[in-house]
Amino acid sequence: AEQTVFVGAVDSGGGHSLGTQVYDAAAKCWTATMEGVEGDGTAGSATFIHKMPDKDTVVWQAKGRTGLRTGHSPVYIYKRVKK
Repeated sequence: AEQTVFVGAVDSGGGHSLGTQVYDAAAKCWTATMEGVEGDGTAGSATFIHKMPDKDTVVWQAKGRTGLRTGHSPVYIYKRVKK
């Protein structure tokens, strides 16, 4: 079953964005489609992919960015450090 969440974000540069985030159970990932305004007034948009391949790992990437930053971001991998 598809799950949709309405999301918003703000950043330290004065930018803000709104969009929706949909969970794809088959791909085991969330996809957020966002549109907003950068701190300088430039319009922007992007699609953000969030995956959790296991309980200790998050993989994140921005795709199709417009505005001050364009194109795709690198793929970022965040790992939980166990102590």
